[in-house]
Amino acid sequence: MTLSENYILKACEPWEMVTYLGRRSNGLNDVLPQNLAHDSIQSLEPQERKRLDTFISSPSKPFIIMENLRQGLNEKTLFELDIKIGFKTASKKELIEQSHPSPFMKRQKHRCLDIAYQSTNRGWRIEGITIKGHPQKHPKLYFSLFPVHFLHNFMSKLPPEKQSLILAKVEKITEKLKRYTGDLIGPSILIVTDLDKDSPCRAHLIDCAHGSLRKKAQIPYPEVANAAAQFHTTIKSMNTGNFHQYDNETIRLTQRSQLLTSLM
Repeated sequence: MTLSENYILKACEPWEMVTYLGRRSNGLNDVLPQNLAHDSIQSLEPQERKRLDTFISSPSKPFIIMENLRQGLNEKTLFELDIKIGFKTASKKELIEQSHPSPFMKRQKHRCLDIAYQSTNRGWRIEGITIKGHPQKHPKLYFSLFPVHFLHNFMSKLPPEKQSLILAKVEKITEKLKRYTGDLIGPSILIVTDLDKDSPCRAHLIDCAHGSLRKKAQIPYPEVANAAAQFHTTIKSMNTGNFHQYDNETIRLTQRSQLLTSLM
């Protein structure tokens, strides 16, 4: 729910609330969107408070009030990219801990989707994309067939300075995830900016609703960090102009795209 140009309200799952409340101790403080402490709600403007009261008046999940990442940006030249990070988007272990009635079936459903959307292979997928204020309205499956084409289209239309900022911010998120003591399952990286060279360029970790703690004996980095690193490698290659490999990928997937499109 949008409270104003400055803030949005987000209902949270328990793990996401824990992640935000522990943002300083878990090392993610710099890469999560800023959020208001609950004792700071009184500082909201009257119109913001009115919308908040409407939400609170009905039974709901715990919530956080976070910065609106579109704040100060031109909607007509808005660039927004939502990237789902992870080789998997559901964990059987977590589902069991949450007392899900059918954890195995739920995990199998997500596994099929992860394979179809190629998260299992790439470690990332496009959830949504807006270029120059125009949302790209395609099914997720189509995004998954040509992800690098859409990613290249997004990056190439931004000024070089913004491209470099995005690259640096995604690298920072990756490094923070490497040192994270848990393992987030299926979070997203949200990138938001516009064409104005002096406007903000934001990239934050969002949708941290699912996760688990890791044992020290496990792999050096959380699985989600390895997935984020693959996304970072992809845009870094684009930033240095290595586009020929993506042309080959597009050719390789054309026949599959035509078949799947005819079935959709």
